[in-house]
Amino acid sequence: MASAKTQKALFVTELGKPVTAGTRELPALGPHKSNYNSTPVFSHPQSSSQSPIKSPVLPHDTYGRDVGLFFADHLPYVLGSNIAGTVQSPNPAYSLGTHIYGPGNPLSSVPNYSGVQEYTPLTVSNSAPIPEGIRDEGAATLPINEVLFHPNHIALSPPWSQEAASFEYSKGTLVDYLPISRTP
Repeated sequence: MASAKTQKALFVTELGKPVTAGTRELPALGPHKSNYNSTPVFSHPQSSSQSPIKSPVLPHDTYGRDVGLFFADHLPYVLGSNIAGTVQSPNPAYSLGTHIYGPGNPLSSVPNYSGVQEYTPLTVSNSAPIPEGIRDEGAATLPINEVLFHPNHIALSPPWSQEAASFEYSKGTLVDYLPISRTP
């Protein structure tokens, strides 16, 4: 970490350009929030004493960097809205060291809830413990992929559930291809 009151982060400082490394102030924790040690999935140098948050870069992150999706008027901005990692601050819902996952907030005007920085506060109501047997990298994909498991959507069995052992994925349909006719 940069200092006791700042943290390292990767910033979009100019649309259509590569992200740049820098530092920013640590966000204040409000009620019902926990802080998580964070480092992005695609670059996570770590010592044995660190448990970084994982935050994959998703298509909407690249669109944000390229054309300003969600935050064009709020540069510089930090990417990463699917987050998993280790609880680093006391909270009534989670003990220190608990591995959890949850969504960030790409619509916030300030990138406090973005994952490509050392620490990210997440709301307790929007986070959950990572199921046993799932690594942080896999759990970081869950916020965007929960539609796969929701009973009102695709309704696949989550890989950590008892139902997954007997679920026949080959009998389901995820994508229907519709013929598209093109006229010259």
